[in-house]
Amino acid sequence: MKEMYTVKQVADILGFSTNTVYKYLNAGIIHTSRPGQMKSRFRISKKALEDYLGVPIDEYASEKHTQSESLFS
Repeated sequence: MKEMYTVKQVADILGFSTNTVYKYLNAGIIHTSRPGQMKSRFRISKKALEDYLGVPIDEYASEKHTQSESLFS
């Protein structure tokens, strides 16, 4: 099964506001789907998020963590 994220989860991963994520979704910058009965809610696949980032999510999170550590060193 594909791993799917909510708008809030994507905002947390990217460090963006949910409003920014909605703007990116509506502009087609991040691709999304609205599955089945949940037509009013966005779901972003792991692949779509990685396509936007250009790197695997784990690598992005690791890089982000390393950058934040260097701020406090």
